[in-house]
Amino acid sequence: MARESFIQTVPLLTAGDLNRLDRLAFGGAQRVPNLMPGEHPSRRVGRGQVFADHRPYVPGDDLRTIDWKALGRTDRLFVKRQEQTSQQRVHLLLDASASMAYRGQDAALNPRWATGPSKHRYACSLAAAVAHVCARQRDPVGFSVLHNARVESWPTANEPGVHHARLQHAAALEPSGRAGLAKALHTIGLGTARHAVTLVISDLHEQMPDVLDALSALVGRGAQWMVAQVLHPDEVALPVVKGALRFVDSESGEAVVASPARIADDYRQRMAQRIERWRAALASLGIEHRLITTDRPVVDALGDWVFNRSLRT
Repeated sequence: MARESFIQTVPLLTAGDLNRLDRLAFGGAQRVPNLMPGEHPSRRVGRGQVFADHRPYVPGDDLRTIDWKALGRTDRLFVKRQEQTSQQRVHLLLDASASMAYRGQDAALNPRWATGPSKHRYACSLAAAVAHVCARQRDPVGFSVLHNARVESWPTANEPGVHHARLQHAAALEPSGRAGLAKALHTIGLGTARHAVTLVISDLHEQMPDVLDALSALVGRGAQWMVAQVLHPDEVALPVVKGALRFVDSESGEAVVASPARIADDYRQRMAQRIERWRAALASLGIEHRLITTDRPVVDALGDWVFNRSLRT
């Protein structure tokens, strides 16, 4: 049922994607408090499912916790301590502003030349991948979508059908307006549970100081933050074409005419510097940043990042 819910109607993930995701685990870098049973290491040590360590046996310990193999190796009695497991609350914040509609230079020149997904569509696929793994782990997931400078949010749930309905709604949106990421972060962050993991999926075409100010006020509240910066390859390295083109800011409407051949090298350098500034600034707040381009398979993009912080299943 869970697998079908993520591939019907809106094919954000393929059957092959789901097969690969079923071998991965998602979780934050920090341990979570033991609130409800789940698959994540908690801060408590006691009787649980995951081996933690040994300690010497003392009279009165439960004989069922004795490690008899260790006795055979050392002639000493040791008790096995098990680590309790807990649920990890996850919140996915999707940017659906106008700039997320970008599908590359070819599509901008002629929509019929478009190949591959828009940044918005790709962002929804990233969210679907995380939601699928979380549902398998019984981790509740909440969603927020930034659209036309408004925030539309849904509370956490761990039912695959609920995730599917929310992702369908998000994918059906036509990206428009400004994201208003800084204001949205403040609104969402105040309502985020402590020890939750919030994954922001955005192209970060925002005013950097405003966003950083909002995040700096939230990082001390106990929640974990991660940022996936989604860009089209043509935004990272401007394709060189002959003649002059009219470049239009999809959110402000401002336009300039320039020759890609003349500005390409300077553009690449400036974009690389901007991406690095984002990475460094977020790292200074203890927030992980990852640049993801839309030409990369979704599971590959996430598999060596958000899924490498828990044990593989």
